[in-house]
Amino acid sequence: MKAMRKYIILLILALELFFLYFQITSWNNYWVGSILFLLFILLTGYLWSKIFGKLFWKERQVLPSLILGSFISFTLLSLCSSIFVIYYKLSPSLIWLDYVIITVTTLLVYWFAVSTKVRNKLIVKDSVIKIKSLSKSRFMVIILYLILWSVGLYLLASSTGSGILFSPWQTIGQYYLPIFFILTLLLGIILFSRFKTGGILFIIILHSFLLHSYLPLSHQMPWGGDVWRNIAVEGQIIDGGAILPVLFGEEARWREFLGADLPEVFLIPHKYSYGTLWGSSVLVSETLSIDLITTNKWLVPILWSIAFPILLFLIGRILFDSRRIGLWLSGLSFIVFPFQALGSLSLANSLGFLIFLLSLLLWLRYLQTGVKQQKWLVIGLSLLMVFGYSLYFILIWIFILSSWIIKHVSRITHHISRLSAYVILIFASIFIIPFVELISKISFVPTDYNLIINVKQLIGQFSGWYFASAIRPHDILSGNILFNHTPDYAFVSSLFTDWRWYIIPLTILIWITALYGLTKVRDIIWQSLGFLFTTVLGGYIIGWFVLEGDRLFTRRLDAILALLLLIFFIFGIKKISNISSNSADRQYSISNIFKKSLVLILIFILSWFATTTYASGPDMRVMSTDEYRSAQYVWENIDKSQENFCVLADTWVLLSLEGISAGEIVGGGFPIDYQFGQPERVVLLSEMMREPRASIFEVAHKKTGADRCWVVLPGKHELIEGLIEDDLVELGDLIVWQEGLKKSE
Repeated sequence: MKAMRKYIILLILALELFFLYFQITSWNNYWVGSILFLLFILLTGYLWSKIFGKLFWKERQVLPSLILGSFISFTLLSLCSSIFVIYYKLSPSLIWLDYVIITVTTLLVYWFAVSTKVRNKLIVKDSVIKIKSLSKSRFMVIILYLILWSVGLYLLASSTGSGILFSPWQTIGQYYLPIFFILTLLLGIILFSRFKTGGILFIIILHSFLLHSYLPLSHQMPWGGDVWRNIAVEGQIIDGGAILPVLFGEEARWREFLGADLPEVFLIPHKYSYGTLWGSSVLVSETLSIDLITTNKWLVPILWSIAFPILLFLIGRILFDSRRIGLWLSGLSFIVFPFQALGSLSLANSLGFLIFLLSLLLWLRYLQTGVKQQKWLVIGLSLLMVFGYSLYFILIWIFILSSWIIKHVSRITHHISRLSAYVILIFASIFIIPFVELISKISFVPTDYNLIINVKQLIGQFSGWYFASAIRPHDILSGNILFNHTPDYAFVSSLFTDWRWYIIPLTILIWITALYGLTKVRDIIWQSLGFLFTTVLGGYIIGWFVLEGDRLFTRRLDAILALLLLIFFIFGIKKISNISSNSADRQYSISNIFKKSLVLILIFILSWFATTTYASGPDMRVMSTDEYRSAQYVWENIDKSQENFCVLADTWVLLSLEGISAGEIVGGGFPIDYQFGQPERVVLLSEMMREPRASIFEVAHKKTGADRCWVVLPGKHELIEGLIEDDLVELGDLIVWQEGLKKSE
């Protein structure tokens, strides 16, 4: 029977690959592609769930096992496509080869797993605070949740905007936030009620999807500016181009480094961080036959909504040896801003963080069991992360190596020597990330340092004082760990954001509880996590409040710091509750009614806080449909045979033009510095809007090398009428024309 099952699996996968080839190379049908892609992910995901169950632990719940397995399958597809993008290109035939490689890899690991004898523990312990169910009418709670969830999704879908916005809350209806608050409140009650684990996880996934849909549903265009640069690169890949430098092909180049000739691709780290996002976006777009804008709007929100709650649940299960606390960690993730925003944007950082969580989960399990088969699988995945986001490749190896060091330090018998080793480790940990940034020259030590001002900023941001006391006119990039410091141009008044003073004591309590938990770590797993916590927290503080510069790594530590803060917050609560429950004086034991009241108050406060952080951001711009249409018009009418281009327009029009043209026109053809700045273009555009004249074009020709320029300006300008000899093209609030057009007779 088992042999027959193997042949059936092989047959189905062979047919799947057969149809995928024609879908990718010729059929290009959305429905066929969607079915084939989903079937592939589920089939290989099923095999990976079996592998996971055999080598790591058996899971009674079908939902987390299948989702975890499916996410492993997607992760391998992404990393493999990243290798193609980084070293060569990703043509339709190579996309299909990607599926073949992952299929063969999955089958080989599966057959290895089923033939390996591994003793695995099934985690069933639930050593948590015992509280009777908060809800006796469980069925009614679920029905109410599903009804309100549907209403919330409808409100989001009906609030889609098309103009220039700086916050999604400028277009989302006012009734959505109260509904989200009630839904979060109901979710908290469900977490403390007697529901089955699979059912609670399903509700958490629904909540996660609603939480992360607020950006893709609130506007017709994707949010942010980086997304258009990604779309440009992905369009170039789809058109058959290679993203230089590469290792193979005619475009491969070599460079001298330390006296040796090395392939240039080994010396350019930028591609490695973005390879997984570019590769997976192209793979999904080509397989499903959907446009890149739709892919970049929905890829990470859907993936994050499904995979993120499961990964946190499984991490919590390992750390706390409890399914219930695993559910709490998964549900508690909804209260912090970095997870709300990061899971709503298709960024390389977002995808990299999910892959990091997967490696972290598997290494935690290895530390718990010590099974060697687990170790080599995790090391293999962690090595493959070099083709993912660089920050998380560094962090996972910091965690792996620190756990190995701590394991050996713990064996030191001499107490003073062991304690000294721990102190040295902790002290060294806080300088790891700053050291990486300093040697990479992406940050530097300032010559003029004001300790008092920086300490004041640190305390004001981490305590919540800045956010609670006033909405600042400027954006604050640091300290957005629990909430976002909303600037006034993106602030939208609501019931949940008008009064914010409660945030200060709550924020301080969360930090104190987490730091208390940090002092109580004892075994290797928690000591390794503590080392990672001090590494990230120390690096974050030094990077933001001591060093200056680009801070490429420090700026992206918000999510990992929020994760570790939540983990140690729960750990601290657990330690405090253990002290309370183990009190020798039993006459002061807390009644169940009082426990219920405390839990309900806590759920209410955290739900209100989650809604406040949700409404605090993100503060980022989204381009209008008029800007996009203007870029489309320019690209459709511009002479594509010319060597140089000149488009004088606002940055956002040029970003969309870069995406639409698949990188053919970048920055309108004007010079760009390393920070994507274009001061010369900005000055010329400002002059054209203030006092349009022919001499501006003469300067633009010199800067771009083009003979004629296209111009996109906001509003109607009477002065421009005398500058051109043809009718203006009006696209909403924008006007478009080409220099030198002659009026038709």
